[in-house]
Amino acid sequence: MPSRPPRPKGYTRAEIALHWATVALVLFQLIVNDAMRLAFRHRLEEGAMPMALGAAAHVVAGLAVLALTLLRLAIRWRRGMPEPPPGVPALLNGLASLVHMALYVMLLAMPLTGALAWFGGIELAGVAHEAGRLILIGLIALHAFGALFEHFVLETDALSRMLRARGGREHHAEAAVGLPEDAVPASRTTTEEDMDHSRHTPLARQDCTEAVLANAPIYGANDEKIGTISHLHGNGAAATDAVIEVGGFLGIGAKPVLVSLDQLNLMRDENGNVHGVTPWTKDQLKEMPRHYD
Repeated sequence: MPSRPPRPKGYTRAEIALHWATVALVLFQLIVNDAMRLAFRHRLEEGAMPMALGAAAHVVAGLAVLALTLLRLAIRWRRGMPEPPPGVPALLNGLASLVHMALYVMLLAMPLTGALAWFGGIELAGVAHEAGRLILIGLIALHAFGALFEHFVLETDALSRMLRARGGREHHAEAAVGLPEDAVPASRTTTEEDMDHSRHTPLARQDCTEAVLANAPIYGANDEKIGTISHLHGNGAAATDAVIEVGGFLGIGAKPVLVSLDQLNLMRDENGNVHGVTPWTKDQLKEMPRHYD
């Protein structure tokens, strides 16, 4: 029996684009709902379809939501889903899965009931469509709250997965980042698409200036972003340490910790962007003493 292929580490750029396109279309639908409601009332009373601008836009956007949802489901069936973020209680993972499934059901049901109501003139379908709108709003609120809760409270990468593409399958990457095998956790992996460090150029010590390294992201185990370089102690060839800010939100509440540059693999990617790689995790950085300049 063939072995099951490994799950993807994250979402591809196409999946992320489809997700946010769906979000934009659904928000648009909620905004123009009143115009469609008036047009549908006229449709029932007069028997004709008044193609006002708002109603026409609502119909087109609804059909687009249906098409994008079917495409997303097809990609999901073919590629699979990433593993749930580590550290999340099983109960929360189960609730998240239920909300996801309910969202997909509603993203299919809303265009279908809307089409039956508008093109078929079926009032009951219109009633179901309106009730579904309220259910969909509640599910969206739960989904958004869950993503923010995981990001800021549980500090997982659930939200960043839908912001930065990680489309590859898991594979070990000790050689790719140039770290000794015994310095890298067994779980350390990278992705084929966006974190292939073997293609990145190591940064020479004389190039380690504050102008180059300030705000450079630091990636830890599983290529999760775990911090950002704030500033250096020393400059160029004389630089010895970097102050890394870890945690917080938009720089607020971040904890500064002092790390030797010898413990960071600093490099440039194919686009010239500077970043660092370390075998540490975010939790390990947070456990370091707070640094005071």
